[in-house]
Amino acid sequence: PTPAGVLRAFAALARSGERPTPELLDAAEAAGIPDPVAWDGPTRDAFLDLLCVGEGAAAALEALDRLGLLVRYLPEWAPVRCRPQRDPYHRSPVDVHLLETLATAARILDGAEEEDRVAREARSLVPDRAGYLLGALLHDVGKIGEPGHVPVGVRQARAALDRMGLPSATRDLALFLVERHLLLADTATRRDLEDDDLILDVAATVGDPGRLAALYLLTVADARATGPAAWTPWRQALVRELVAKVQHVLERGEMGPEVAERLAGRMEDVRAALAGQEAGEVERFLLRVPRGYLLAVPAERAVEHFRLLRTPLGGHEVRTAVAEGATAGTYALTVVAADRPGLLSRIAGALAVAGLSILSAQVFTTADGVAVDLFEVEGVFEREVDASRWRGFRQTLRRALEDRLALEHLVEEKRRRYQPPRADVPVRVAVDNAASDFFTVIEVGAPDRIGLLFDVTRTLAELGLDVHLAKVATYGGRVVDAFYVRDALGRKLDGARAVELERALTSRLAA
Repeated sequence: PTPAGVLRAFAALARSGERPTPELLDAAEAAGIPDPVAWDGPTRDAFLDLLCVGEGAAAALEALDRLGLLVRYLPEWAPVRCRPQRDPYHRSPVDVHLLETLATAARILDGAEEEDRVAREARSLVPDRAGYLLGALLHDVGKIGEPGHVPVGVRQARAALDRMGLPSATRDLALFLVERHLLLADTATRRDLEDDDLILDVAATVGDPGRLAALYLLTVADARATGPAAWTPWRQALVRELVAKVQHVLERGEMGPEVAERLAGRMEDVRAALAGQEAGEVERFLLRVPRGYLLAVPAERAVEHFRLLRTPLGGHEVRTAVAEGATAGTYALTVVAADRPGLLSRIAGALAVAGLSILSAQVFTTADGVAVDLFEVEGVFEREVDASRWRGFRQTLRRALEDRLALEHLVEEKRRRYQPPRADVPVRVAVDNAASDFFTVIEVGAPDRIGLLFDVTRTLAELGLDVHLAKVATYGGRVVDAFYVRDALGRKLDGARAVELERALTSRLAA
């Protein structure tokens, strides 16, 4: 008998559901299996055939282990044999836990376990059965007594998988599951699931719905094989919430392989542009800013923002930077200040008072609560904006932040000097709670007028709403704005508040 022949015999037995006979065990023991086995195509195919049988594969591998043969196929198995786990969650030694996880993973994938809706949907998305089951078998193979079992496990698993000569899709999925098998459980129980950047980071790590499905099913199998304390209703609910949010992000295309690659590229561009700066400071900057910021802002502008954010801000401090805009006669304005309710409204009002029209705006908030608001502006009367006007804008904004002037009155005075807005452009307000897992999205279309953004954001502030992200664009005489908002408790708006907001905005903009 060859190494492949022994595996085929055990696979046939596992498929029949019968226990190994003494004759089979004696024949396998006497087969003269090399130590270690030199993997070839037939051996690999026979091993994958055995693995993909399902739950019975775990019993067959256990029988091979008792005969001392499994370590000849997988030398990486030797350090985990009978190794105790000294934590309150695991009830079994490492090798037993790995085989129990394999059996549970197979039952879940085959629909033989009591399952939730998320698991039912995930089963149909797993891209490679063999890769998923290999990940289950090897996920804790790094628990060999060295610190950091995950990186050790990746090293051990990579050696085993490369020796097998697997198809790349099978190998890559198995290795991903070994490397990330703690991602969902640790993130769900230790991090804020209302943090949209966190969800984007998990989505970027996972990459696609198929991997997310395999990772979720392995997380369930691992927890069930660990013991009852590892899969409580509380943990289940948190993991499912995380998976649902990541799945929505992937489905909407907000993050996926292409976006994740683009995000990684943008981060490298920023690192290269800041090559002369202290590396730790650069990494802290990349962690502070939102993922949407990195995807939207060119590296050369991020260098400017790095300098603006480098030192702590005072409570009423305002930092600005002005550069040439995208087209002649326009200016790229950056405003950095401690974030607070109504900040965007005050900035918009101060720009209106300074006679500056907002052509576009992007609003970002760092992880530590600093607003980085980016505007494309132009002068309304005088196209050239000199240093004194920028100085006047900053002074007005500081006084507004200190509540030392009435912006509404000043904006209304300024508005009287301009032509009224076009009457043929209708006001349209739409409130959408389905576009984002974390925010209510408000879309506003209206005729352009001085202080329009001030009017919109003042209304949002009066209703106690926090603007997380704003995208403002002007097309001729029409403005199309989108705002991502939450209430003071960080929640999306319910139906009644959404109706109230729509009415309030429509009334103010139609006045």
